Amino acid sequence: LEGHERSDAWEISMASRLCYLGSAALGADLSNRALHGEELATNEDLLVGCVAGFTVDIVARIPRLAHVEHILRLHRSRIELPGTRELPFGAQLLAIITTIAETEARTGSRASAAEAVRATDIFDRDLLDELLDLYLPVGDATVDTVVDLTDGGETGS
Repeated sequence: LEGHERSDAWEISMASRLCYLGSAALGADLSNRALHGEELATNEDLLVGCVAGFTVDIVARIPRLAHVEHILRLHRSRIELPGTRELPFGAQLLAIITTIAETEARTGSRASAAEAVRATDIFDRDLLDELLDLYLPVGDATVDTVVDLTDGGETGS
């Protein structure tokens, strides 16, 4: 992201890699059903709700990851707060990215996910717009319009 050179970029990157670590406790089937927004039994829903806490608990036990733990702890607070504008940058960034990814998993569409997340008005608008510019395809191009030139059938100019 332009203009966001950070001394804590490593911690933010590590938090993004570890943010779903606690979902290992769910097992593949439950994790997949939760990600895609399928209806869950009450006990399953409670377990899914604990994933962020599981992740924080695991990361808290790893030496020298206190800042990563802090990012992970705060990024999920977007659920309880009316917005994330008061969160530190790393937590805001991770909150936006995970919300977009989880919304796309439920809707099955990047465009629908972007529209839904933009409509929530809980994120810093400039940061959200910058991330959506990176996330959405350029113009109307989609993965389906990409031409595979590796078969030798077409040549570039």
